[in-house]
Amino acid sequence: MNKQVLFLIIFSMMISKYNIFAQYNYVPNPSFEEYDSIAIFTNDSIFIKYYYYPSEWFGPVSCGYWYYYNINLNHIDTTGGCISWYGVPQNPWSYTYPYEGIAQSGFCSFTLSGNEGLRDYLEIKLKSSLTDGNKYCVSFFITLADSCYIAIDQIGAYFSNDSLINYTPFGNPPCYLLQNPQIVSPPGYYFNIRNQWQRISGTFIAHGGEQFITIGNFKTDANTNHLTLPNLGTWESSAYYHIDMVYVIECDSNIIQAQAG
Repeated sequence: MNKQVLFLIIFSMMISKYNIFAQYNYVPNPSFEEYDSIAIFTNDSIFIKYYYYPSEWFGPVSCGYWYYYNINLNHIDTTGGCISWYGVPQNPWSYTYPYEGIAQSGFCSFTLSGNEGLRDYLEIKLKSSLTDGNKYCVSFFITLADSCYIAIDQIGAYFSNDSLINYTPFGNPPCYLLQNPQIVSPPGYYFNIRNQWQRISGTFIAHGGEQFITIGNFKTDANTNHLTLPNLGTWESSAYYHIDMVYVIECDSNIIQAQAG
């Protein structure tokens, strides 16, 4: 084989690999690498601290909690030797490396605390609206926080034309979003593994005009299947999951298969 033929083969392989990973992802900031902050003040306008959150992502309801973690924020709130709330890989709830990059987010999907519907969701506006009749592949990764001894099944992603922000038909709390997610993990498959990323994925046909994706648990507490795991020094009676690498792409792409490892 001469050098010219070898060069053409290698060049073709490079172009093929580029095409696999260059597919258009409709989700901005899909691995939560970019972040913003907001100043928090007391009622008498005294500055307290900054709150950090992933750029463009937001919580549509405010009954539960979701947090953000980035290695660049490991120095935040560490006075007196405290572990940073935003730390990677270590924070007060887990010791978890991101699936990819240096950042991850998290959401509470269910709790046994006695406050019904105490949970949260992650939502973001897509880069552009989806097209009627097109098939889309959806994928994201989650892992159970170390501090939790509850796990659930049927975590989903719901696509809507309008934002679900402050849409709480059953009051606040409870904060149930009871839409029918187009993508949902199978019943009976519990995400009960700590420090191991598990993928939730699926496909759906768009009706057209979908501009938002919301991720979380779309069932009431009574209808949420849950497992109580061995304690192992945990203290959180909730199913809190770290999340990373959210993809929404047209299904002619190979990126989902490439990410599957």
